[in-house]
Amino acid sequence: APGGCIEYPTDKSSFWWWWRATRISPNADSITEFPFFSFILGDLHPHVMAVPYVLLAFGLALSFWRRDQGLALDTWRQSPALLPVSAAVLGSLGFLNAWDLPTLGFVAAALTFARNATRGAGLKAALGGSLGFLLPLGALALLLYAPFYAGFSSQASGLAPVTDGATRPLHGALFWAPLLLVALPLPLVLLGSARPGLAAAKLQLAAAAPVAIVLLWALLVAVDGGPGSLGDAISARGWNWATAAFFGAALAVCGGALLVAVEAEDGEQRALAPVLVAIAVGVLLVYGAELFYVQDLFRSRLNSVFKLYYQAWLLLGAGGAVGLWWVADAWRPRASLAGMAKGVWGGAAALAVAGGLLYPLGATLSRTEGLARPGRTLDGMAFARATLTDDYLAASWLAERAGRDERIVEAVGNPYSAAGRISAWTGLPTVLGWPGHELQWGRSQAAVDRRKLDVDTLYSTPSLADALAILQKYDVTYVFVGSVEQDSYPAQGLEKFDSALPAVYRNGRAVIYRALPGPPPLGAAPR
Repeated sequence: APGGCIEYPTDKSSFWWWWRATRISPNADSITEFPFFSFILGDLHPHVMAVPYVLLAFGLALSFWRRDQGLALDTWRQSPALLPVSAAVLGSLGFLNAWDLPTLGFVAAALTFARNATRGAGLKAALGGSLGFLLPLGALALLLYAPFYAGFSSQASGLAPVTDGATRPLHGALFWAPLLLVALPLPLVLLGSARPGLAAAKLQLAAAAPVAIVLLWALLVAVDGGPGSLGDAISARGWNWATAAFFGAALAVCGGALLVAVEAEDGEQRALAPVLVAIAVGVLLVYGAELFYVQDLFRSRLNSVFKLYYQAWLLLGAGGAVGLWWVADAWRPRASLAGMAKGVWGGAAALAVAGGLLYPLGATLSRTEGLARPGRTLDGMAFARATLTDDYLAASWLAERAGRDERIVEAVGNPYSAAGRISAWTGLPTVLGWPGHELQWGRSQAAVDRRKLDVDTLYSTPSLADALAILQKYDVTYVFVGSVEQDSYPAQGLEKFDSALPAVYRNGRAVIYRALPGPPPLGAAPR
């Protein structure tokens, strides 16, 4: 039925095999989505819509790195147009997908500091210049989008340590091994080609970051559950510590290689700093998701893994592509053993890349039924015309005639159902959309429950007085009664609208009633 909820695709032989690639954990305690899945799904969530802006922001940070002069407060005076443009680009991430702003802000800060550090002015001067450059940028990036933040409400309520549900090594390898196989050799080769004493010193310095992060995790566990809880949390993770240990070690390697590149006299190695920043931040995101999560209505790491893994995939994909080229083409190992290792790695990387191409091909064919079905289209509303024809025609009529300030009411139902369709198709606000998503967008449980009860009462009650009071409470101008409403509510509750409200549209199973006093929309309605 149109109002029903789509079943979770658990059948291993089903059409939905391509979906299960994002649910690697058998306990479904994390979402491991990646860009091609998003594209073939047709996902329009913020994390997907923001992808071009994430890449644009990374390009902006790269332009900071490529400037000939150091970056400081005076940079904005010398290039006055650069500040508002840069702030608009970076600030757009908070508006589009709030998860991306701190990540790309960190990337921009890292490349700014790296640019200043390569000029040999000393740590203090590099830090001071970087702060003078970054503080106005960050302030204006927030100020430009102040109207958005003024009404912004988030479900996030702080950072919490992961004490259960950590990633098993096998699952981590299934998801990350192909990308890491092309991304990690670059920092490993750079460290290996440095002087032994220099490489060891930089590696030890960089190792302070993952160690500090795991110590912060231990502190939060002890503060949250008491000192005795730390031992329980450590033992509960068991062999899953191997996943965190691997990414912690990888972070140290990436950080050490970045320090080597920044101080390198070889211009070619120094030019790899942005690539190493992308790889290092990608690894940091995965490592962080093993130890912490953002508290939200899911009360688990599910959403944090989802959003941080997605960012990491983009950064590791971009950095790994350059790293793959550099190691394959520019690295000339002198020792025969290193040459053999390069050959083995090259074969494994080729297999990983070839294997990675299987999903796009197979998922595309499966999702589109082999591209054999006639009548294929990019029109996202084609399904509505075919399966909910009366509702679609009514919504089209309403979208053409209703004013911008009109408000509608329609049935409330389960996620992934036809509930909320009229608001989605017309752009007109409804009393309540999908309750679960409304909660994710920061609405309170009490407000969502109250609105759901009111909508259910409106359509179910035979009392005209109660129904009119609800319509006035939410300033509803149109009541929609279509297939979902007729399948969800008793006929006695729906029939009362005919005796009290003018029907401005009636066709098939779809009826639109004018709720508040005022002239009906222009244009004749079919009867």
